[in-house]
Amino acid sequence: MSLSLHIDAIDYDFRVIAGRLQLVTGPDAVAERLRVRLHAYLGEWFLDRTFGLPWYDGEMLGASNSRLISPLIRREILKDPEVEAVLAFAVSQSGRQLSIQATVRTTHGDTLSLSEAFNG
Repeated sequence: MSLSLHIDAIDYDFRVIAGRLQLVTGPDAVAERLRVRLHAYLGEWFLDRTFGLPWYDGEMLGASNSRLISPLIRREILKDPEVEAVLAFAVSQSGRQLSIQATVRTTHGDTLSLSEAFNG
């Protein structure tokens, strides 16, 4: 079972309580990693230039590209070593706002739901 730093869903900062970084395990750790992966810009992490999505590419948040970007997002989700399958997946777009809904099954048999929004 994996371990991850807890990242606040509102301001995307590490959660610190009483001077200690908070950690999450199990399905929560997978959800944290997926949230980080989906919000990362392609090439922004110097240790892995293939990590993240090409949000600045003009294609991602442009007009009505959900058919083109859905496979990229789905592939990024499946890159997590503890994601076994994407059970449900939907991308919706309104102007330059993109919403992702996904349900995944982990290698440990857990099912978790993700809901993320991006503004261009």
